[in-house]
Amino acid sequence: MSAPSGLRELILYATPTGDLQRQCDAYFEHLNLRGWHTTAQTYPPHITLTGFFWRSPHTHAQVVRSVGEVVEEFGPIEPDAVRIERIGHHDAWVGLEISSQALADLTHRVVGADIYNPDEDAMRPKDWLHLSLAYGDLAGGATLTDLANLAKVLIDPNASAGWEVGLWERLPNGQAVHGANWQRIEMAPR
Repeated sequence: MSAPSGLRELILYATPTGDLQRQCDAYFEHLNLRGWHTTAQTYPPHITLTGFFWRSPHTHAQVVRSVGEVVEEFGPIEPDAVRIERIGHHDAWVGLEISSQALADLTHRVVGADIYNPDEDAMRPKDWLHLSLAYGDLAGGATLTDLANLAKVLIDPNASAGWEVGLWERLPNGQAVHGANWQRIEMAPR
């Protein structure tokens, strides 16, 4: 979807670091080696904290600053504050089902601090926390059962992980950074 009237498309993600991030990368690499493809590979491994939202060039810096301040005030997300409940497989989706009161609280603070113009839309917190490993279009002959089985082999739900919360932006006109059309926005502290 392209941005209406020059607005910028943003979203709030929590991305894993550490062993979990390396295992997710290995999972996607195995998919590539087998010639399998799923829509999930077009994004970095992440937990989606808000729905997509649009900001004008005039308010973009304001939302980046606001989110950065809330994230800095909230402090780091401790590894034990994010629990992977299980590797799930249902309804054309494979991934990690997550529970985290800390991520929910942080998201609600970010959404509560958001100020937007009438031509922009409000941030909407996500209710279902998860990290997608496969969904959408599948290519290369893979089935969701194949992808779920591979995830169970390569990903340990108890793997150590840190979490980085940040804004991401879909780049306009098919631009790409490191092969993806999404890039993380740097939110420097004040």
